[in-house]
Amino acid sequence: MKKIILSVLIIGIVVSCGRKNIAPQSSRVENIKIKDITSAYPIENPLAGYLKGAGYKMNGKSSEIAVPSDEVGFSFKPLCNGIITAITVKIPAVRQNLPVTIWDKERVNKLVNEEVNVSVADKQFTFPIKQLKVYKDIEYIISMNTNSYYGEYKQSGASYPIKVGNILVTNFCYNDGVQKKMPIRNDVTHYKGNISFDFQKID
Repeated sequence: MKKIILSVLIIGIVVSCGRKNIAPQSSRVENIKIKDITSAYPIENPLAGYLKGAGYKMNGKSSEIAVPSDEVGFSFKPLCNGIITAITVKIPAVRQNLPVTIWDKERVNKLVNEEVNVSVADKQFTFPIKQLKVYKDIEYIISMNTNSYYGEYKQSGASYPIKVGNILVTNFCYNDGVQKKMPIRNDVTHYKGNISFDFQKID
């Protein structure tokens, strides 16, 4: 009987020690992995490359005032898994509580729903957000609901998709009105913005 009790105690001690060793080691590896990923790759913002690839020159101030407002933005697909870390906005007017949304296009889900304050006209603002993981070849939309934006018309139209680094811009998107619904209409001859995001590759 003493041998049996001793054996049970030894097994319990071994299991307990094993558990104590495994948990911290696993946490350490995960923390190191996250730190290395977020610091190893540069932050990318597709807006400048998108406008250049589409042929929009955006010379000077080309502002439009819509009444009452439009939901405007663009659709895109990451070419690798990554995270969106911030929203960038530049509009030709001061605007408080500007609604900005990132959508899962296929599921029509709001993944990010923010209201940001644009305190100075014609200045680009960067608004950090809680990191959003986005996946390779899944289509998303980023949009804002505003009556003030930069606009340009190109009669020959832009040729989509437009590859910018690790982002594939698939179209300009818009909806008329203040409903703040996912913009599902496309127009290759127009651009209205500026709304974009900071992206970082994670694999």
